[in-house]
Amino acid sequence: MMQQLNSARPVLGGIAGNINRLWSVSMIHPKYTQYVFSFFMALLMSCIMSLVITVFNVGAVDGLLLIWLKAWLFAFAVALPTINLVTPLVRRLVGMVIRQDRMA
Repeated sequence: MMQQLNSARPVLGGIAGNINRLWSVSMIHPKYTQYVFSFFMALLMSCIMSLVITVFNVGAVDGLLLIWLKAWLFAFAVALPTINLVTPLVRRLVGMVIRQDRMA
């Protein structure tokens, strides 16, 4: 019984090793952090907002899923470039509002 368990370990280790190598190869370079952040922010915000607005406007009707998915696609197409365009302005506005404490 113990030999069977021991003989399975290299196979499992090999699979995990392959997954780890695949994951490390597919990682995105840190210089693209702003764009990856913008992508996920646009994806999630457009998803939530389009769902809420769709349900608010049409209610729980037949075909709601398809109506919402169309709205989400359009919302995401608008949200992604908008986030990239307004990010510098938002950073400046935040800088104006946040107090800068001086280190003693």
